[in-house]
Amino acid sequence: MLLSLFAAAALTAADRAAVLAPVEATFAALAAHNGQAILAQTWGTGGATVATEKEDGTRSVRQLSWAQFAEAIKPAPETYEEKLGDTILRVDGDIAMVWGRYTFRIDGKVHHCGIDHFQLTRISGQWKITNLSWSTRTTGCGA
Repeated sequence: MLLSLFAAAALTAADRAAVLAPVEATFAALAAHNGQAILAQTWGTGGATVATEKEDGTRSVRQLSWAQFAEAIKPAPETYEEKLGDTILRVDGDIAMVWGRYTFRIDGKVHHCGIDHFQLTRISGQWKITNLSWSTRTTGCGA
């Protein structure tokens, strides 16, 4: 994982791990099909924005509140796995950004890919996701 930081000298490995903790917990909640566990990682009235590009080139953008996002995560027999790569992490005081390419697999097979962009805020010493945006496509995802 590539990390690029503001004030890099001020951030320890523990600081970086703390910023990434809610991101990793969100991926674990997706894998567990547990929308309520995703809500535990969020703060405020933000939500999710999804920018979709279909194989025919058509595009759409939709927004979901945190509640709508959590409600969309339903129990299912499939296994979900989301992995970030080429990650950039930026921190300034109590705000942070995590940006990276992701691949989403269902039952071990690539389903889609894109970019994840997490905006985080430190609230009472704990990092929370205030907004999450991602792009999604099914082409150019690799194996």
